[in-house]
Amino acid sequence: SGSSSPVKGKRRNTRLIPKSPDKILDAPDIVDDYYLNLLDWSPSNILAVALGQSVFLWNATTGATHKLVETVGNGNIVTSLRWGAGNTIAVGTHCAEIQLWDVGANVMTRSMRGHVSRVASLSWANPHLLSSGSRDSLILNHDIRSDSHRCSTLEGHRQEVCGLEWSPQSTQLASGGNDNVLNVWEQRTNTAQIGRAQV
Repeated sequence: SGSSSPVKGKRRNTRLIPKSPDKILDAPDIVDDYYLNLLDWSPSNILAVALGQSVFLWNATTGATHKLVETVGNGNIVTSLRWGAGNTIAVGTHCAEIQLWDVGANVMTRSMRGHVSRVASLSWANPHLLSSGSRDSLILNHDIRSDSHRCSTLEGHRQEVCGLEWSPQSTQLASGGNDNVLNVWEQRTNTAQIGRAQV
């Protein structure tokens, strides 16, 4: 009796996803609001986490934890975080302020205003251009080198701008709002030339 060799099927490339976390970090006072962007991981392996009115940094390489800032004013919670170039981190607050911090020197280098409500989202186009989205439904572009930092305003949402992300080439900015609209903005013209996608 002849035996036939089994047909070798294609090997499936499966990815194992762990069922439990590798680490569990205490996060008391993390705000229960899914519209906010309360953590960001730096290229140098430091996790920034907003806990109420404070920003804590956790070094994933060494395990060290450091409190960077505590905002002033009753109820002025941190509402967004985004690492920039080098040791710079942008911090958005409930009182519509954006603070720039030099983490290496542990000092605030700049405070910027322009929104009239909380800053829920931040995104860097390059080391000098920071975009901020707010509950006031506006997106502001800030040139952090200039005294008059506000270089343009993007109006395309009717509710809070809770998501912002620049493309890798910094030519387009995607914005997501609580109005269920996703806008893609052209950097050259500051208009939503790609159009609006309902999601």
